[in-house]
Amino acid sequence: MAASIKFDGTELVGVTYMPRWLMHESAPARTVQSGQREDADGSAFVSSRYGEKRINVRGTLTADTKALLDDAIDAFKELLGREQRTLSVDFGSGTRNYVATCVEHEFVRDHCDFQAVEWSAVFVVPSGEGKDTSATLALDEHVVTVTTPGADSFAISGSKPPKPVITLKGANFHSYTKGVEYRDDDTGERVIFTKNASWAAEAVVVIDCENRKVTSDIALAGTQVEGDFYGVFPALKVGTNNVTVTVGSIVNQKSPDDVVSDASSGSNLNATTKYKAQSFRVPYRDETFQGLTIIAAKVGSPGAITLRVETDAAGMPSGTYADIASTSEASIAAAAVGASPAYVTGYAAAPFVLPANTDLWLVIMAAGVDASNYYEIYYIDASSVVPAYQKGRAMASDDSGSTWAGTPLTYGFRVLFGGRGGQAASVKHTVSYKKTYL
Repeated sequence: MAASIKFDGTELVGVTYMPRWLMHESAPARTVQSGQREDADGSAFVSSRYGEKRINVRGTLTADTKALLDDAIDAFKELLGREQRTLSVDFGSGTRNYVATCVEHEFVRDHCDFQAVEWSAVFVVPSGEGKDTSATLALDEHVVTVTTPGADSFAISGSKPPKPVITLKGANFHSYTKGVEYRDDDTGERVIFTKNASWAAEAVVVIDCENRKVTSDIALAGTQVEGDFYGVFPALKVGTNNVTVTVGSIVNQKSPDDVVSDASSGSNLNATTKYKAQSFRVPYRDETFQGLTIIAAKVGSPGAITLRVETDAAGMPSGTYADIASTSEASIAAAAVGASPAYVTGYAAAPFVLPANTDLWLVIMAAGVDASNYYEIYYIDASSVVPAYQKGRAMASDDSGSTWAGTPLTYGFRVLFGGRGGQAASVKHTVSYKKTYL
C-alpha cells in the first residue's frame, strides 16, 4: 500500500478513510492498428495508441457515531465527485500525479455497522499516464557548436515518452541568425522558429512540447513571448534520443534526392544569354529567406554565378524579383565552385520575404562564360528511381529569359531560411521533463 494517496489535496491514508487496496500499476489498454498484407499471411503493423487508465482503490471509512459516519460518507461523496483533479500516489522513490475523475464509488455496510463502512472508488485518467511531481534534467545547458548543424543526444527515463521543455539559449548567436531548427534524428520530426529581428548573442528560444508552443525573448529582451513556429513537436522516446540543432540556413525546399553523387550534369552555362530555372513553392510566408543553393562544377575561369528568385508569369520566370524591397538575389564567386560537382550557396545581402503557396522560380545565370570557361549545372533525378520535385519543374532559356523551354528534370537545389548559417555560433541545450508512466 502506498504511504500516501491524495485526491485533490485530501489525504486518504489515515484513520478516516483507511485504504487497504490500491491498483494503479496496470497499464492502460493499447489499441493497435494494422493493415492486411498482400504478399504474406497476417497483417502489417501501422500504429498504436494507449487508451484511458483506470485506478481502483478500496478501503474502510470510520467514525465514532452513526451521525458522524453519515456525514463522513456525504463529505467523501463530494470529494470524489470533483472532476479532473490531481490523484497523487507515492510510488518508488517519489510521487506520481494523475489527472483523474472518479467514475464509480460504492459504500457497503457490514451487518449494519454504524462506525465503519467499506468503500471502493474507480478513477479514470483520460490521458492514460501519470507524472513525477518534480522535473528531471536530461541535459542542463549542454553547449552545442552550431557553426554547421550540431548533433546532441540525451536519455529519457520512465515508461512512456514525456513532453519535455527544450531550451536553446545562445552561447554566442551570430548577428546573421534569424531562425533555429530542432530536429529529432530518430523520427525526422522537426520544429522551426524564425524571426526577422535582431537576435542577441544570448537569445533564448523555448520549445514547450507539453503546451505545444514556442516562445522567445527576441522581441522583448528578458521576457518570453509566444511566437509562430513550423513543423511538429518531436515525439521523443524513452531511452536515448538523437537530435540536431540548426541555426540559420534551414532547408525549406529542396530536390527530392540531395546526394551529390546521385547528380547528373544538365546543360552548361557557357554563354551569358543562357539561363537555367527551377520552380518551387514554399508552404508558408516567411521573412527570413536568405540562402540559395545549387549543384555546380566549374570549367576554366568563368565569372560569378547569379541566383535570383523571381515571380511566375504564365508558367515561366517573369524576370521580376519575388521580393522587390530587398531584391531576392545572391551571388556565388567563381572561387567557391570546384571542378567536381558540389553544393554551393549564395546569400542575399539581407533576408527577404517569400509568399506561401505561390509559384516561384530560382533562376541561374553567370557572367564571363564562353565555350572554354563555363559552369555545369546539375540535376538530381537522372532516373525514374528518383522522383522529380513535385512542387515545380526545370526550364532553360538561350535568350536571356525571353523564351523558355521545359524539361522533366529537377535541378539539385535548396532554398534556405532562418537567416544565414555557417557562422561561428553555439547554443546551450537544456531538456527538462517530468518522468511519465503508464
